[in-house]
Amino acid sequence: MKLGAGKTDVTAGAMFMAIGALFLIVGWNYETGSLLRMEAGFFPQVLACLLIFLGVVVGARGLLQQDGTLSDGQSREGGAAIILLSIILFGILIRGAGLYIALPGAVFLSACASRHFRPVPALVLAASVTIFVDLVFRHALGTRIPVLGTWF
Repeated sequence: MKLGAGKTDVTAGAMFMAIGALFLIVGWNYETGSLLRMEAGFFPQVLACLLIFLGVVVGARGLLQQDGTLSDGQSREGGAAIILLSIILFGILIRGAGLYIALPGAVFLSACASRHFRPVPALVLAASVTIFVDLVFRHALGTRIPVLGTWF
């Protein structure tokens, strides 16, 4: 095992930990409350702790990686640009087209970033994520997300 072969993972892990620590420090002065009565600082502090944990995991993975090659399931060339494009597309479409058009489109386009992309599993994933988001955010939490936007 070659120590430190995954320099990008170590760097990404350090960045995650630094950003998480920054948010934890900034959110430290806000009241957290409890799980039943969350205050303004609860959510940022929990997310900051999760980001720090993610940084530790990614950094450790980078330190223990045997070589600098890509493993199965990682993105192909231009994959980051495809994912960024899908986020921008979602932001543009969510108001005009609504949740049922914007989210499956963004998920399907993001799935195209994988070297192992296949259309049928990507469509199943897009439908599953859309149903999950609809159930959690619209029905369970009661947020007002337009199902079909103003274009329809």
